[in-house]
This record gives sequence, C-alpha cells and structure tokens, in this order.
Amino acid sequence: MYLANIQALRGFAALAIVVCHLFLFGNAKYGLGQPGLEWWAHLLAVGVDVFFVISGFIMMATTQGQHGPRPAANFLLRRLGRIYPVYWFYCLLLLPIFFLQPGWINSGASVPTSLLHSFLLLPHDGAPLIMVAWTLEYELLFYVVFALLLLCCPPRQLLPTLTLVFAAAVGTGLLLPAAKPAWLDLLTNPLLLEFLAGCWLFKLYHFTQQRRWQLGAPWLVALLLLSGWCLAQSQWADATRVLRFLLPAAVLVLLALWLEQRGRRASQLWQYLGDISYALYLIHVPVLSAVGRLWRALGLGQQLSPWVLLVLMLLVALAAAVFIHHVVERPCLRWWRRYVTEVFFISKRA
Repeated sequence: MYLANIQALRGFAALAIVVCHLFLFGNAKYGLGQPGLEWWAHLLAVGVDVFFVISGFIMMATTQGQHGPRPAANFLLRRLGRIYPVYWFYCLLLLPIFFLQPGWINSGASVPTSLLHSFLLLPHDGAPLIMVAWTLEYELLFYVVFALLLLCCPPRQLLPTLTLVFAAAVGTGLLLPAAKPAWLDLLTNPLLLEFLAGCWLFKLYHFTQQRRWQLGAPWLVALLLLSGWCLAQSQWADATRVLRFLLPAAVLVLLALWLEQRGRRASQLWQYLGDISYALYLIHVPVLSAVGRLWRALGLGQQLSPWVLLVLMLLVALAAAVFIHHVVERPCLRWWRRYVTEVFFISKRA
C-alpha cells in the first residue's frame, strides 16, 4: 500500500526534526539570540511522534490479514533490512571520530557511549553513537513485539492483543519509580501508545474505505483545535511527551489520510522528501555539527549572520541525505532483499 500523503508526512516529520535541532543548536552554540525559537523547536519535536504513529499505521497496512511463521519472519526481516544496513553505514562513518575525538560524539551525555549497544540498537543508559538513534530502539521493540503477535495471533485478535500488551506495559511503568534501568524504561514507556495509535488509525482508515464513509470536516476541525490546545500545554513536556504530542501526531496522520481520500495528494517534491526522510533523519545531526565546526574554524561568525549558518546547515543536510539515499540506502535495500530476504525463502513483498 502506497499513500502519497503518508509518504509526504514522513518528509515533513524529518524536516521538522531537523529544524528543531537547528533552532536549538543556533541558540545554544552559534549565538542566534532568539530564545523564542526554542518554543517552536519544542513544538517541531512532534516529528518524532509522527514517525511513531506512521510506523504503527504502516505495520498494520502491510500485514493485513496475515498470520503464521512465514508472514512473521517476512515482516521482521523486511523491517530489520529497512533499519540496520543504512544505520550501520552511519555508525561506521562516525567510528573514526569516536576514537580520535570522542568529545565530539554526544559531548553532553553523562554516561559514555557503548558501541555494542549502539550498533545493535539495544537500550543503554548512555547516549547512542548517533544521537537520534534512541527512537530506533523503540521502532525495533515494536517490530519484535508485532512479529511475535503475527506468529501467535489470528488476524482478528492481533490488534486487541497488542492493545492489551502495550496498555499493561505502560501501566506497569507508571507504577514503577521514575528512575528505571534503560531496558525497563524502553519496555514500559508511554511512547508505545503512539505506535498503538497508528495501528488503530489504520483500522479506522480500512473501515472508512470499506464503508465508503469519510470523517466529516467539522469533526476534523475539532480534533485539530484540540491538538493545538495540547501542543500549547508546554508544562506537560516535563511529565511525558505523550500527553502533549500523541493526539497532534495522530491527527496529522488522520488529516493526511482525509485529504488523500478526497483526491488531494501531496506534491512529488514532498513525496521525495519522504523517500529521503530516513537518510535525512540519521545524517542531519553529524552534518549540523560538522558545518558548525567548519564555520567556527573559518571565523565566519564574525562576518555573517547566524541565520546564514542555519540555512547553510539545512541545505547541506538535505544534499547529504539525497546523496546517501541514492548511493547507500537504495543499494543497501536491494542487497538485503537479494542476499538476506531471499535466502530465508521470504517473498519480496514490500
């Protein structure tokens, strides 16, 4: 299933995260002097939550009606191939810096980075080698749980069972102390509810497609207004980001689907941004850091506005993502399908 607006929304989410970090780095490191932008930066962090909701939606869409060992193995291998090869490429790129200039990698982290945990995307108290890779740990957990349920549960029981499992996990986490080991925090984090929301959004979308029924515009406007109110509650960020971002992220996905049902598809440019979104998401922090260090080394901050630096960072990050997508990501996906997926006698269905 390919939905142009969902693909474009991936691009929007990745771009929102890049701009979020641009604003934060601009104020903290490069003398932007615009504290008001930090408020916008924290709003744009919703891009992470949009990714999680989309992930749940796509998982349901690509496995609809499937059950048993072959579909479960097919699903898990395809998902691992989507995450790991390109991610390992980025990790290998950063390894020389990690060994030669370790202070340049996650310099603000209080616990040293573990290479083993970073490469395998396992929970660890230290920051991963790639700063944003913490979200991939949640993706991986969701894939494993979803594959197990595909193996064990008939299609009609899969989503109710997943709902019970994640609700129990999150409920258990709320009863435990706030300071938990990294692995336990991963297993019980409320962020799991965002994947679950994406799954239920697919059920809603599938229902509307079958019944030829569409959500009325007044309902959608009401949800958008409620989402705006949630985003405005900045104090909720201190408790859990899910309170602030779950509904807005889900409504953005719902809006994308609603527009597509009415024939309003995103432009090819936005769809292409969705194509390169994973590459952009992984590469942007190292690129921002490298461009910023070069800017300082050349003394350009004394001659040009910090805004020039931010625009330059964005353009270089986009260019790097385009290059990595075509030169690394797509060949990696083809290699994985040919030499891993087919070896395990799994179909090549995407």
